[in-house]
Amino acid sequence: MARKSTMSKRLRFEIFKRDSFTCQYCGRSAPGVPICVDHIEAVVAGGSDDPSNLLTACVDCNAGKSDVPVSKDTLAELTERMKKKGTVNLNVPRPKRSPFPIEIKDWLSDAEIQCCSIGAKGLMVALLVIAHGRSRNGFLVDFDGSALTRERLFPIVGAVTNKDRVEYNALFDELIRVDVISVSKDRIMYSKRMVRDAEIQAVRRKSGSLGGKACGAARQKSHNA
Repeated sequence: MARKSTMSKRLRFEIFKRDSFTCQYCGRSAPGVPICVDHIEAVVAGGSDDPSNLLTACVDCNAGKSDVPVSKDTLAELTERMKKKGTVNLNVPRPKRSPFPIEIKDWLSDAEIQCCSIGAKGLMVALLVIAHGRSRNGFLVDFDGSALTRERLFPIVGAVTNKDRVEYNALFDELIRVDVISVSKDRIMYSKRMVRDAEIQAVRRKSGSLGGKACGAARQKSHNA
């Protein structure tokens, strides 16, 4: 009896992330096309769930390939290409996410955001959702702490075509220009307000037994910033 794949959802996501949510056969990306994880060497032929034997494929390419065996040269080329992408790390702990800490209506009333176009406001909300609960709360980083660059964010926020990416680059520039999104010294994008609010919340939790003195100091520090 042929062995069934026991691929976990976490491994599947890590393969998607490694391949930038892009089909390795035709180059199309999610969310423009539905994608799945394909075995280079089919499971029925003895292929394993090792990351070097897995790649991202769109549903059309995967259906066309099915269980048809690939040539030895093609198999070797695909496997080598996946190895060069590096291993996936399934041991990076995901931080426990707290309830979403912001009131969108409150944020949209900020003077800086009021000056933004409706497209920039929509991108800002998407970026806040991504930045919430990361290893550096408020920073656009992956769960392992590496920077989420614009190129890595494009497939997440829906920039599929080159035209989309030009439009989203302009929206990123707009958010940075009005200081809604800032860039740290190590070139990581972040929200000053989300970082500040997270610090205030941490002080409030810590100062519960201190009669609110520490919390008042944090509010004063935030007011003076």
